Amino acid sequence: MSGTNGKAVGTLVTTAVMGGAVLLFAACDRTREVTELYNAGTAALQAQRPAEALPSFNRAIEIDPTHASSYLNRGVAHLDLGDTAAALADFDRVIEDSVVRRVATLEFQEHTLGKAYLNRALVRDQREQWESAAENYEAASAGGMLEGMTRGRAIRQWLADSARAAQRGRRRR
Repeated sequence: MSGTNGKAVGTLVTTAVMGGAVLLFAACDRTREVTELYNAGTAALQAQRPAEALPSFNRAIEIDPTHASSYLNRGVAHLDLGDTAAALADFDRVIEDSVVRRVATLEFQEHTLGKAYLNRALVRDQREQWESAAENYEAASAGGMLEGMTRGRAIRQWLADSARAAQRGRRRR
């Protein structure tokens, strides 16, 4: 191998490593931007300004289509604005489209998934889709989302009543 060839290979390796570093920094910048957008959207949502929250969540999702928390909170914003179809689409995305499976920690995954089930149950309940609401409440309950909630006991009672009503309905058929 001649000196010039060795130099060329060395340059390529250095460029490749530097290129990897550039990608790493770009990924860090993207993660930081998604986090900032998510936090801004969440702050607007907590201040009861869901219309202001939507652009932040939309942009966060545009940058990182796997950001489950942005889908979840965007769904809540849609729900607050009365757009139940869009809310359900976001809750469904969290639950069904494997966005949650890409999240690093199991604890966060279960928490996010439980919230998505609970929010989807509330929408189904509003739409008087009782069977689907009951299934989603059950899933939220299995994930521990109803523990410690003031409405938790009322929801568990509703589930029991719904199950009894469903059984009575099946027997009449």
